[in-house]
Amino acid sequence: MITSEDFITSDISFENQDGVNGRTLLLTPKNKNGKFGLMYEHEKEVIKKRTRILCKKHSPQKVLEIGFGLGYTATELQKNKIAEHTIVEAHPEIFKNAEKWAEKYPNVKLVNSFIQDYEYDEKDYDFILDDRLEIVYEYEKTPRYKVNNKWHIFFTSQDLKEIKK
Repeated sequence: MITSEDFITSDISFENQDGVNGRTLLLTPKNKNGKFGLMYEHEKEVIKKRTRILCKKHSPQKVLEIGFGLGYTATELQKNKIAEHTIVEAHPEIFKNAEKWAEKYPNVKLVNSFIQDYEYDEKDYDFILDDRLEIVYEYEKTPRYKVNNKWHIFFTSQDLKEIKK
């Protein structure tokens, strides 16, 4: 675990790592040893496919997405013609990448904040996707999504079978 200050002042890089297939979005805190892998390039197709499955199943229109990462989920959500898309991202450099990405999408609202500091009402969204790697605050399981007032794990064993089809 690191502090919120360590998180927002950490360097971000996208590079190859030993033992990892493809590049990794890495967070390197300035005052700590080590790096944190935030997101992996090899996850892209699985994330895209799972997002398409969830959009087909739930037809979300008002989405809250927690964590932008490399934008894989955000891009796939946009392909499903959602009406409103709020993205909450705490890291300033990742937020800048999200701003550049969002220039193509007029229905996107970006919030540079930790989700714990952002005031919102879950009832305002019909789909909440929480896909952050939690290294600052502890909470239940990630990634997860909420639809019909119930939280679900993003990748259950049944979901992975469906993705492999």
